[in-house]
Amino acid sequence: MAAEDDEEDEDEFWKMAKELFVAYKDQIGKIIDAFAKNVERGPVLKFRTSVMTFALIILVILVVAYLGILHIISGDAVAFLVGSVIGYLFSFLKQHLIGTS
Repeated sequence: MAAEDDEEDEDEFWKMAKELFVAYKDQIGKIIDAFAKNVERGPVLKFRTSVMTFALIILVILVVAYLGILHIISGDAVAFLVGSVIGYLFSFLKQHLIGTS
């Protein structure tokens, strides 16, 4: 008896799923197309994001180094920032080159 109920429930589920896919066929097609475009553009977007991230890091390091040269902040703060950024870059590159998280 339980097996018959499970089969009826499963058949009902697939009927409802088919109705849903038929009713929203155009919208589902648009979602699939958009996903495919994002997959194609993924490497370009990843590269742009990486370049912008590195540019921002370099800008921050240059500003902090300049403030260190002017003795507005201490050399310890500059060394701490540079060490932190280098550690972040190693972690970032490991994630993107090896593919680990």
